[in-house]
Amino acid sequence: MKKLVHTDILRRTRQLGRIDLSKASFRTLQKEIRKLSDGTAIPIQMSPSTEFFFRVRKNPGSKIADVEQLMAPPAALVTGFQRCNGPAEPIFYAASDRLTALKETRVDIGDTVYLSQWIAKQKMPFNHVFAPNGPDGYFEQLTPAETALYTFFDAHITKQIGADFADDYKLTAAIAKFLMSNFTPGSEYDIRDDRSVGLRYSSVLSRETSFNVAFKPNFAVERLELCHVLEGRIVAVGEGGEPKLEVLDSADDFSDGKVAWSGDPHMIPLKVEDKKRIQFIRKNGRWTLPVHQRPVTAEDIEEFVCEDFQASLQGNNW
Repeated sequence: MKKLVHTDILRRTRQLGRIDLSKASFRTLQKEIRKLSDGTAIPIQMSPSTEFFFRVRKNPGSKIADVEQLMAPPAALVTGFQRCNGPAEPIFYAASDRLTALKETRVDIGDTVYLSQWIAKQKMPFNHVFAPNGPDGYFEQLTPAETALYTFFDAHITKQIGADFADDYKLTAAIAKFLMSNFTPGSEYDIRDDRSVGLRYSSVLSRETSFNVAFKPNFAVERLELCHVLEGRIVAVGEGGEPKLEVLDSADDFSDGKVAWSGDPHMIPLKVEDKKRIQFIRKNGRWTLPVHQRPVTAEDIEEFVCEDFQASLQGNNW
């Protein structure tokens, strides 16, 4: 297939951006994305081993008992398009910090939330095409055609999409699927038989300060470890969407895939002072995050929710 030049990319992306997505098929969009991207360079970079990922599940109907319930949903429950997936194609979505995870879930007063904190078992491969700086020298090496293509991808994957324009997710899902799939397995970037990588993209709610990640379900199961989960209730939501959280319960024991609730709402992780060097402690034969050993106040919970983890990614182009 002939690699497209700059003028071809501009023309084709303009056409693609104007297509009636309510009538376009997902398969057609995927095919067009592949054609546009043929021969382009994709930047894969390994994540830092100290990076946390945060995920929220709200209003499940009953208290969560299994770790599986905190992960990507079963395919049968995924009936529509979302930012990075099509129907029956679940994705493990997470955020770079707790506040972003809560805001992205669009919580409301009275919601029951399960806020989980995950860490990679080892460094993981990510597509860094949406990184603000890119891997060292990456942007300088892009051709004008590649620059135009990735600018188009970025503009669509990070735009806010209202309920009346849900068909727009067809295009973002097609872009994300292309950027996460069909990589050649190899040891350099630890790409395994599923041929997938993680995808980072700026949060649509706070583009300059935080980001989201998307993993295919098996990728997340194999590569992530659950560190902590809390059960909480949203008691207020600020004008900017910042939620106020009441902690109801917490857990850091997930033996045999079960969530062993402690019954202690004060057992929340301490602030990580050095984001590049995560400390764990030995507890009942398990490695766990250090937690508060005293009753926590509303101020403690607010600081916990708003903790900034960007320092863990310094030097990693985010």
